[in-house]
Amino acid sequence: MKKVFLLLSIAFHFSVQIFGQAVDSNIRELLDLKNYTLDKEAGAVVIYDYGETNFYQNDNGFYTKFTRRLRVKFFTETNLNFSEISIPIYIGERQNEEIDEFNATAYNLNDGIIETTKTTKKDLLKETYTNKQYNYKVAVAGIKAGSVMDVEYTVLSPFLFSIQDWQFQYEIPVLYSEYKAHMIPFYTYSYIIKGTTKLDDLSSEVEYEKYNFRNVSFQKKLYKFVKTKIPAFYSDEYITSENDYLISLDFQLSEITHLEGYKEQVISTWPKLTEELIKDNANFGGYIKGCKKNAKKTLEENNFPHSNNTQYLEKLVEYVKNNYDWNGRQWIYSDVKPSEFERTKKGNTSAINLFLLALLREAGIIAEPVIISTRDNGKIYSKYPFIHYFNYTIVLANVDGKDYLLDATEKQTFFDQIPSRCINEIGLVVKKGEENWITLSSNNLSNDFNSFFYQLNSTADTLKCHYSCVETGYYALKSRIKSKDDPEKFLEERINPMFEEVSSSKIIEADSSRSFRYSATGNITPTKIDKYISIKPFLNTIESNNPFKIKERTYPVDFIFARKRTFSAQIMLPPGAKLTKMPESYDSNNNSFSLKYEVTVNDNAISVNAEYSLKKPVYETTLYPGLKNMYDNLVKYLNQNIEIQMP
Repeated sequence: MKKVFLLLSIAFHFSVQIFGQAVDSNIRELLDLKNYTLDKEAGAVVIYDYGETNFYQNDNGFYTKFTRRLRVKFFTETNLNFSEISIPIYIGERQNEEIDEFNATAYNLNDGIIETTKTTKKDLLKETYTNKQYNYKVAVAGIKAGSVMDVEYTVLSPFLFSIQDWQFQYEIPVLYSEYKAHMIPFYTYSYIIKGTTKLDDLSSEVEYEKYNFRNVSFQKKLYKFVKTKIPAFYSDEYITSENDYLISLDFQLSEITHLEGYKEQVISTWPKLTEELIKDNANFGGYIKGCKKNAKKTLEENNFPHSNNTQYLEKLVEYVKNNYDWNGRQWIYSDVKPSEFERTKKGNTSAINLFLLALLREAGIIAEPVIISTRDNGKIYSKYPFIHYFNYTIVLANVDGKDYLLDATEKQTFFDQIPSRCINEIGLVVKKGEENWITLSSNNLSNDFNSFFYQLNSTADTLKCHYSCVETGYYALKSRIKSKDDPEKFLEERINPMFEEVSSSKIIEADSSRSFRYSATGNITPTKIDKYISIKPFLNTIESNNPFKIKERTYPVDFIFARKRTFSAQIMLPPGAKLTKMPESYDSNNNSFSLKYEVTVNDNAISVNAEYSLKKPVYETTLYPGLKNMYDNLVKYLNQNIEIQMP
């Protein structure tokens, strides 16, 4: 182990000093390396990742130059995707960021000789990400199992609102990661370290060299952030976003010191941020005002009959859903002007939901915008008023003293049901002079009821089973969305794995109520030995393996919504048939989860009933051992076979 670390340490120091030059002894040692001692399963390891942001002057003032140098050793084909480089570039109305330089080299051994393959700036492909951002992407040429990859690029930016963030941790281990920021006294940035409470080096010092800006002499201050021997981040399906847990740095401009001597607070408080959104932003507060005329016209031209205020709210939300289309983009600001939105009937999430807001207000309903961060965007840190946390806008309405969270972008949701992508802890209510946070989690149980009816004949070579499923809440929403465009494919994916042969299947109810119902009839082949048969009564609707395998978990388990699943199987026996052994029952219930399983026999029928509830949408780490144990019992008891002796 010491030899490997010495080798990698030497590789790092040589590489930083003479990056870009092929040093045979250094590269050759890395090419011969077969695995990473601390994680032998890793398909690759980052030898070093070095980033640096510096300020420079031009005729317009200051701009930043960000430089990144990266070296990766690939062991197997498992993590070759790490050779795919993506560089975000932001664009403004008058100025844009630009990639100044890009060079990458792949090193490989061929009959003992080091061969190199180059990838340059001309190989980058531009991909539109949003109307404010491009992504330049490239797969570095020549990378395969055994390769070493060097990448170096620089990005010039005129935007000083936020300097380059930094990510220390990836899905592969990192031996050494360092970020430097050369700060000037005119701009002060706040930063947050996420994913860890400690770095190996966090230091600052005033640099010796002096500079001059418009007859004002100043010195830069160097901030250094270092983290070493970082383990790979292994993702999990029960988390919000990897960005919430990866070790990283977030920066945002907090204060500007002007040459005249006064200081300007850029974002000092949440109330100031919300006030600026309402008053000064043309694509937020200005957009709401611009929608007022169209909202008034909509109410005048349409009849929304209703017997109560809640029904009126529902009809207005459904009107927006049915008459305007989401273009697939999401941001806290509208991406179109009110006139274009009305003409095209299309816009991003904020264009649609801010128009809904204007419509509700015009109808006399109390409503406020709520800015949120979607699950894939990461969590909001409420102690730090950073606008870049947010990427989505929904609406909070109050009718007869009851609050409703609304989103008109997803046509399959019910009027008071926001899409699951929006369920991410908290959202900020945008109301002048206030800091008001609202919870986005859903504690109402979503239900999934599964019913099985078996009719055994005397031979029992095959069993006929009638299956039905009734879903509510987010279970139903997911199925409605999935089945909308291709109902047959939906049924095939849900039903076919359950039976050897499907004789019929259909969706019974999808849109007319809050439930989603479907059913099927098919045949299964039981396990049969002489006169004994064995079946799993719930087929493959039960988890066969515990998804929680690690002993301890350092971050919460996020199921998005609280849920309950119920299973009921009726097995009708022919005369003379009987249950050979009563399966073991189980019953456990507490404030966090419950699990129950029982089998009863009445005359010629065997009844198998089970249910489990996850009563919380999110489980903190302290509840993980109990959750893991519940799933162990779920897999054990609910997958028990029913063994029957035939006549």
